[in-house]
Amino acid sequence: MARISKIHTKEKLTLLEKYLQGYVTATKGAMERYYLDALAGDGQCEIEIPGTSRTQTVNGSPLIAMKLKPGFTKCFFIEIKKKNIKTLTRLLKDFPQNRYKIREGDCNLVIDEILSEIPQEAPCFAFLDPEGFEVEWSTIEKIAIYKKGRKIELFILFPYNMAFARVLYYNKKRFDKENIALLLNKTLPYNSWIDVYEDRIKGRLKPLEVRKRILKIFTDGLKRLGYKFVDWKLIESREGRPLYYLIFTTDHSAGAKIMKHVLQKDWIRGQISFLDKLT
Repeated sequence: MARISKIHTKEKLTLLEKYLQGYVTATKGAMERYYLDALAGDGQCEIEIPGTSRTQTVNGSPLIAMKLKPGFTKCFFIEIKKKNIKTLTRLLKDFPQNRYKIREGDCNLVIDEILSEIPQEAPCFAFLDPEGFEVEWSTIEKIAIYKKGRKIELFILFPYNMAFARVLYYNKKRFDKENIALLLNKTLPYNSWIDVYEDRIKGRLKPLEVRKRILKIFTDGLKRLGYKFVDWKLIESREGRPLYYLIFTTDHSAGAKIMKHVLQKDWIRGQISFLDKLT
């Protein structure tokens, strides 16, 4: 059974699909193009229909990537849960087997193996969609530095309210007992979070200011990796509660323009606004 998600998940997947369609069209002149999904899931999502007791099954990121035309030369799907792999394998059975690879395992442990199968000169797009702290910063670094020339484009879900906000306790003893510092050091690019946390527990920062500074640490880290375009969008619940950020990075001005074009459309609640500064 597909996992049950809120409507914002459908909007996220629609955004991914719209951008990827532009991406494969823009790169159709390349001999090859590749897609990397580091937390692939089971291939489908069951979405709650607001105001009803019904749900709608929609394609997850693996099926979105596989169904594009022109298609990717090959898609790589990493998934740690055997149950999800079984479902994903079934959903992909009608596609040519040479067009995809499913790799069981922790994405942080198998990323080197997967990257080694992607030609360094070919266009490549990576989707990182964690629910919490599954993706380590070292994995993002490996993806960013792998290619020669323009980097692998990244589309990242940064789960601030779903993960980071839940462990930045005001209670310092609890913070230390649960070894949160180790968790943050693994998932954020450098230890400037320490200053933010100290300001938080001393009452110098309001929650919104903490969120903005943690986001800046993450996006600044992407810029330090050499990405020319780094931007983000806050995704909220229907009730207006912040959920997570979608972060887009590219080395190519064409990619930035495609994303701007996609985001200017009114198909996603009319609230998308990032990359406005691009012309």
